[in-house]
Amino acid sequence: MGKPLIAANSPGTREPVDNGINGYLVIPESLESLVDAMSRFMEQSLEQRTKMGSASRMIAIERFSDTIVLNAYLEEIQRIAREGHSYAH
Repeated sequence: MGKPLIAANSPGTREPVDNGINGYLVIPESLESLVDAMSRFMEQSLEQRTKMGSASRMIAIERFSDTIVLNAYLEEIQRIAREGHSYAH
């Protein structure tokens, strides 16, 4: 979407954030950390916020495009098939 991000520094939410580049990571469940990140964001110029948004878009394309995600799934399926794992119960 090309938007700056503020996300908890926890698995599943931190992956698309390069702290200080396209957004801010905050300490999970820390109101103080969230307020600090929001304050830093609000103090930025429109140009700086726009730059963060552009960085988010590039990260999304480079790390999370459909092709990248599908290839990762296919590689994992192939690895499981090679190793002969059975997940049937």
